Amino acid sequence: METNELVKLIVKEVIEKLGTSSNENRVLIYAKKGCSGADQVLKYLGDKTSIVWAEDKKEDEVFKRRIIPFITCNQMADLAAGKAVDPVMRNVLKDLLYGNKIEVFQFEYCRYKETAAEELVRLYESYEEKLALYGLTVIEEINETICIRKVLVSEKDIITANENGARVLKVPATAIITPLAVECARDLNVELLKK
Repeated sequence: METNELVKLIVKEVIEKLGTSSNENRVLIYAKKGCSGADQVLKYLGDKTSIVWAEDKKEDEVFKRRIIPFITCNQMADLAAGKAVDPVMRNVLKDLLYGNKIEVFQFEYCRYKETAAEELVRLYESYEEKLALYGLTVIEEINETICIRKVLVSEKDIITANENGARVLKVPATAIITPLAVECARDLNVELLKK
């Protein structure tokens, strides 16, 4: 091999290494390209983010963020118990064991909060709390709708929902909403929805 070819090869490898070691805007998505929820992730992250999909991840890559678009009820229960069945969740568990923080767009159980038995909802909420202790948390910025199960809804509940980015606050159909809460919701443009 000639010296010039060797130099070109070395320069090319160095440039490639430099390009993959920067984590400035690199985000790992624990999903396959085109999976359900992938569009939501891409829209949320915007154009200036470098995306790496789970199937394209190399062993020693560094990322600014790690995101899971969706976690099913079974995956959530398994992770809370410290186990993982499918390949994607095994990688998630491995990264949590390495101390990496991971964000999730949506837990499946949230879709059933209004219809499921209250005890079942509490069970999954406890899993969510446990997973947060492990380093897996919900991306709060996307939750424009927040559901609460309170008998009495106060001004403080409206303020908290607003601080968490909610535009809609769903409350039980039987909930009592204080007049101050109604006024606060109107002032903060938070829609109150009884379900």
